[in-house]
Amino acid sequence: MNKEIQSLRGIACILVVYFHVIGTANTGLKLPPDSIYRILSDCLIYIRMPLFTFLSGYIYAYRRFSSGALYYVKGKSKRILMPLICVSVIFAITQALTPGVNNSYDGELWRLFLYPYAHFWFLQSIFTIFMLIALIDFISKKNNRVLIVVALLSVPFFLFSDKFTELFSFSRTLYLFPFFIFGMLCNIYSAQDIKTSHFKLISLFFLLLIGFHFHQVSIGVTPNRISLLSLVIGCIGSMILVKIGIKNTLLIFVGGFSYSIYLYHVFGTAFSRIFLNRVGVDSIVLNVFFGLLTGVALPIIFHLYIKKIKYINLALLGSDKCK
Repeated sequence: MNKEIQSLRGIACILVVYFHVIGTANTGLKLPPDSIYRILSDCLIYIRMPLFTFLSGYIYAYRRFSSGALYYVKGKSKRILMPLICVSVIFAITQALTPGVNNSYDGELWRLFLYPYAHFWFLQSIFTIFMLIALIDFISKKNNRVLIVVALLSVPFFLFSDKFTELFSFSRTLYLFPFFIFGMLCNIYSAQDIKTSHFKLISLFFLLLIGFHFHQVSIGVTPNRISLLSLVIGCIGSMILVKIGIKNTLLIFVGGFSYSIYLYHVFGTAFSRIFLNRVGVDSIVLNVFFGLLTGVALPIIFHLYIKKIKYINLALLGSDKCK
């Protein structure tokens, strides 16, 4: 994987961690709507998960499915469903036993695996997306024109995704699907090779949209993640980041642990918030800084510690490679 994409994975991780540090009115730091940190978090809603999903599609395009269905399903099940089952249970138990957490899971245990819970809904959605796109690639024999048609057809499903069932986060799957497909297309048609003149026009259009979005958030309008504005900003913004080609050593390092950070960052952010509260530190700046630091660093440390333990590695990281 090239360094530019790995850097973007690092950025995507930091954006997701930042969101869970700040939280909402009832989670995270519980900041008021007019807090600059909360406004920034709300402004990033159109790029946060779209970028994460876009990159998944971009990376998938390097090795698209063509044959070996059993091997493919088995591999994705180990990588995604195993941590979904194990880590979501651990997180639910930790919430129930830890004083000072914002929310505790009070539902039936089996619902953890079939309905959205915390940030684990993304695992359900991305697994479904991988299965759908593999089926499309197999039937179409990886025909790129078919992929473009599928991308266009995904738009109305995106716009009405909240009308569909939450079973296995299917409504959120429809929300993420266009970003995954667009990520694939940007790889296939080399978004990095866009002509400079075209790129300037695209960037200007993007800045106008972003300016409008920021203005809406600043005057108290709640962002709607299921909207045409959200779709366009998420897709174009991700493409622009690919074209820019950011390369940063720290981001590359963080991006290498993107999956582990996504799985475990909430443990770090919660620990930081509870610890600082216990020692009487109420500075928002320090809470944000240490929340980001622990949300990124603790999953990396945890990954490095357990990666050599085969079965634990498989259960908690979805990998049976001990290296």
